[in-house]
Amino acid sequence: VNLRSPWYTPEAVLDLARGEGFDAEGAATTAKEGKGTAAEAPKKLALLKLNEDELVVLEEWCGLQGNNKGSGDDGLAGSVLRKRMEQLALSLNAQRVCVTRGKDGAALLCTNWNVFFESAGYKSIFLEHAGYSGIF
Repeated sequence: VNLRSPWYTPEAVLDLARGEGFDAEGAATTAKEGKGTAAEAPKKLALLKLNEDELVVLEEWCGLQGNNKGSGDDGLAGSVLRKRMEQLALSLNAQRVCVTRGKDGAALLCTNWNVFFESAGYKSIFLEHAGYSGIF
């Protein structure tokens, strides 16, 4: 997910994440095309990668209460973050969810193996900043 106004709508992002509006080959379909066919069977999203701000936005769009913070926890680490990622994965039928947290590292949830990884950020020095906005 890379939310940049005005280039998206909540509906379009959620449709893409849920695999709706696309046939088996990935070609866009209209809302009425292919409904009820094997091509429109629920698909599993292989990987949903988003940053901490986009996590809150998608939780909101999916009607999740994930941005409630646990006591003594900012909601972006440990079991609180895992629960938020599990809820989003379930809502969007995703196999894996990766949340990047800038200088604080990243977390990866693999639902098909029931595994959760967290990594602290690493201090690094960049010689050139152009083109690094999507670096992990």
